[in-house]
Formats: sequence, C-alpha cells, structure tokens
Amino acid sequence: MDVKLDGYYLGVMINGLYKQRNCYDEETNNSIDNLLLRLVNENDTMKTSRKKKICFQPDEMSVIRKSLFDWRNREVQAENDVAVEVIGELLTMVL
Repeated sequence: MDVKLDGYYLGVMINGLYKQRNCYDEETNNSIDNLLLRLVNENDTMKTSRKKKICFQPDEMSVIRKSLFDWRNREVQAENDVAVEVIGELLTMVL
C-alpha cells in the first residue's frame, strides 16, 4: 500500500513506532526495528515541505496500525488530547 506522507507525519509515525517497539513479541519488535530503520532513511532523504509516497508491505501496514492504535489508546488514557488528535489523523492516512 502506498501512503503519501510529509515530514511531520512521517516523524509522528517514527515516534509512535519507537515508543511501541518493545511492547510486543520478539518477531513484531524485530519488524518494528527494521521498519524504523527504513523510515528514518526515508525521512533523511525527504525534501523539506514535500510529501513522499512510501510503499508499505501488508505485514508492515499491520504492524503500523497496531502500534498506532495502541499508542493512541495510551494517550487517551493519559488524557493527552493533542497527541490523540495527531495520531488519529495519521491513522486515517494509513487505513
């Protein structure tokens, strides 16, 4: 699946995956680590104020969605409304 992200939302995705990277089983954590490396490289090569289309495999999309939903739920419990809103916007892009 292709997802078009700007630097801000790519950074949010990287942050969310990083925060959740030790919350799952070893296989999922390894998938998150590999995905993080790829996304950081994509972020480093992005031009400022531009969107970039990033192609994700189905298993990567599953990991991204799970991590973002879990992260959003933690932020809901912490009553961090701004984070919940931003994570929700990112989730709509990857659904």
